[in-house]
Formats: sequence, C-alpha cells, structure tokens
Amino acid sequence: MRLLILELIKKHLLPLWNDGCIMGFISKERERALLKDQQPGTFLLRFSESSREGAITFTWVERSQNGGEPYFHAVEPYTKKELSAVTFPDIIRNYKVMAAENIPENPLKYLYPNIDKDHAFGKYYSRPKEAPEPMELDGPKGTGYIKTELISVSEVHPSRLQTTDNLLPMSPEEFDEVSRIVGSVEFDSMVTPGAVKDLPRVEGSRSEIVNEIRDRNGDMMSTKESIFLWGGVF
Repeated sequence: MRLLILELIKKHLLPLWNDGCIMGFISKERERALLKDQQPGTFLLRFSESSREGAITFTWVERSQNGGEPYFHAVEPYTKKELSAVTFPDIIRNYKVMAAENIPENPLKYLYPNIDKDHAFGKYYSRPKEAPEPMELDGPKGTGYIKTELISVSEVHPSRLQTTDNLLPMSPEEFDEVSRIVGSVEFDSMVTPGAVKDLPRVEGSRSEIVNEIRDRNGDMMSTKESIFLWGGVF
C-alpha cells in the first residue's frame, strides 16, 4: 500500500505533497473532527485507506440552512487511472454536484483550514489554450466535433436542504431504486413502529433519501460513474 502511495505521489501529486496540501493518512474520525467546526465548503485531501491500488480522495463539510449538525461528503477515491487522464488540481477546480434544479455547482471552497481553493491550487491549473481558427468542417483539418472537457459530477445536493417534497410519496422509479439498494429488507415491516425505530434516520428530499441510502451502502459518493464530457463552460 505505502509503495503504491509513494508511486502515486511521485507521478501525479508531488507538487501538492511538497506544498503541504495533502493531509496524508488520517482516519475518518480525525477527518471529521478537523472539518466539523470549519465554514461550509472547507475540504481536505487524504489518501484512501480502503483502496488497494493507492488512491486519493477529498471530503468537504456542509451545513443545513438552519446551521444544524454538519454533513460530510467524501468522493470515491481517485487512482492513477483517473489522475492519468485529468490532473488532480483540475479535478478539484472542475468538480461539480448537481444542486437545486439540476444546476451544477462546485462545493469545494476552502482547502483546510481556510485557504481559498484557487489560491492553493491556481498555479497548477491547466492553462487555457489559444482559441483555434474557425472550424472548417469540409477542410482537411476540420473534424466537425465540438471541443469537450472531462469533469467529475456527483448527483447529490451538498447542503441537503429540507423541502416540502419530503412529504410526497416516492415515484415508482425511486421506490425501485431504494428496494434494489436495501435488498433483503422487507418494506412492509418498515411501517411498523418496532421496525422504524431500528432503522437509521434518513432526512432530506426524496432524491436525497435515495442518495443517502446509496451513500450509506457504499460509504462514499461514486464519481467514476458520473464523469461526463461537457462542451463549453458552465
């Protein structure tokens, strides 16, 4: 494991490591203790303890509108495969979550403890290339394709705002998704008082509940399945 992490640092993370941007190996308990009192959008970088390939992840903190208990979000770790395609600073710069009304937003604001994200990583961002000449679709150099950019997207609202749609019934699609995730749990038993008190409390909108159960099932938000090619700029 340590040798794989050393290789990952040497090939993909050395400038960030030398700058002290990466916390290294810390437990989830320690991670949450560091983030819980920080302002929303504060994140830290750490090496994954579960990945056998050697990987790095980031976790950020958010709070609900009423300033209640903090929520912690950790993305699925990035291995050398992902880091060979996109640099880690660019992943951080372009990372998005699908927020209210499916508007993508970047929840990462401050590198722990309170360093502006762009100040910490700006010098490592990929520089914009010079604008190409107008595309000649019929010419020998024209490809007919629009230039795209690879970014990571998670379909979870970072602030977990409480909305009135909590009171609405699940759609058939949402019910099927929850049924698939929970698996052997009998949904008929979930309506009995004895069953409800033994279940973990899940709050949020219907889509957030589905995502929360998925998060608890896998402990981390999957981004590898949510990587899209986007044309243009948000």
